[in-house]
Amino acid sequence: MTTLFVGNLSWGTTSESLQAELQKFGNVTSCDTGTVRSGRTRGWAIVETGSEADASALIDNANGVELDGRALIIRFDAKPDKPQAPRAPRAQGGGSGAPRAAAGPRGGDPSLEGKPENSTGLQIVVRNLPWSVTSEMLRGTFEQIGAVKFAEVVCHADSGRSKGWGTVAFTRSEDAADAIARFGGVELAGRPMTVMMDRFN
Repeated sequence: MTTLFVGNLSWGTTSESLQAELQKFGNVTSCDTGTVRSGRTRGWAIVETGSEADASALIDNANGVELDGRALIIRFDAKPDKPQAPRAPRAQGGGSGAPRAAAGPRGGDPSLEGKPENSTGLQIVVRNLPWSVTSEMLRGTFEQIGAVKFAEVVCHADSGRSKGWGTVAFTRSEDAADAIARFGGVELAGRPMTVMMDRFN
């Protein structure tokens, strides 16, 4: 049995309707779109297939298939054992003195110089965003996971142009961890997102 992640679902897509569509491309043994909250599902699903061959067939043939007005995104589910643990940043530059811990996670953001790490586990950083992505688009994307307190695309103060990254704060730490596990590598406006825990919020 092989597990797949299916994203970009309509709020109204149910486990039954999704499974019926996917069955056209391979053997699906179970399909979970989550519980319905406020009349809508979470916008993504975990799908179990009969074999790795079935999973590959779904990825090859059902990716991009339209269901309830949305093009399906299908990939192998690669949820890590410890989704909250961000990858260690690469060492930057040489020289002596204390290491600049803040330079890695935020790409050398001057506002973080000397700021101690203090993660609440509720906020994530989303990188590799196209310039066209707005805070509203960012919020809408991650509301598929759970309740979002705020979402902000960080912009240059002088030009107002996006810096290509943003932050999203959830009301539950479980949703923040889920967002990292489920949305890393998923495309938003044509570019795959890099998602990690915000270590400085």
